[in-house]
Amino acid sequence: MDKKKRLRNKADRLWYRKHLKDHCEICGREANQVHHFFPKSGYNNIRHDDDNAISVCQGCHMAIHFRGDPEPNQIIIKNRGEDWYERLLAKSKQRLKTLGIKHYEEVIKYLDDQ
Repeated sequence: MDKKKRLRNKADRLWYRKHLKDHCEICGREANQVHHFFPKSGYNNIRHDDDNAISVCQGCHMAIHFRGDPEPNQIIIKNRGEDWYERLLAKSKQRLKTLGIKHYEEVIKYLDDQ
């Protein structure tokens, strides 16, 4: 595995640990996963953004990704507020030229300092 991929994986683990909370932000049950509100596959520029992290249970995560249910995302927006959504939406539109080794090193340093 190359250095960039190792650093991205480490950043993913740190981000996950930081944002996994006790309860699901959608239904209130015990959370066991962290959801990217804007998917990391299409929005790598906010992959490790704190605002993009949603602590969820497996059932709600499945509802979002596999059943395509829009209600969980509507609940997240209602709970976090329109200001949060607009801020995250604006960030999602800012494209970074390259997410290289330096970027992931900075993300890891930020997450390690939390």
